[in-house]
Amino acid sequence: MKEHNCVIVWFRQDLRLADNPALTYAVRHAKQIIPLFILDEDDPRTPGGASRWWLHQSLDALARDLKTRQVGCAGRRRIAA
Repeated sequence: MKEHNCVIVWFRQDLRLADNPALTYAVRHAKQIIPLFILDEDDPRTPGGASRWWLHQSLDALARDLKTRQVGCAGRRRIAA
C-alpha cells in the first residue's frame, strides 16, 4: 500500500531518472507523482542561448522518459510579477 497520495519530485540541476533517489522514493511510496522543474528567469545566473537550447532538449527528454514510466509531466511557464 502506498503511504502518500501525492509526492512532488523537484528536478533541479540533475534531470536523470536512473539514479534519482527522490523519484525512486516517490515511485515506491506515492499514488501520484508530480514532477517539477523551475527556471527562475529573474536570476542573474539564468543561462544564455546555447544553455537554454540544451536545457530545452533535456527537459523534452525528461518528459519522454517520465511518460514511458507512466509519470505525467506538464510544462508550465509563468512570468513573475
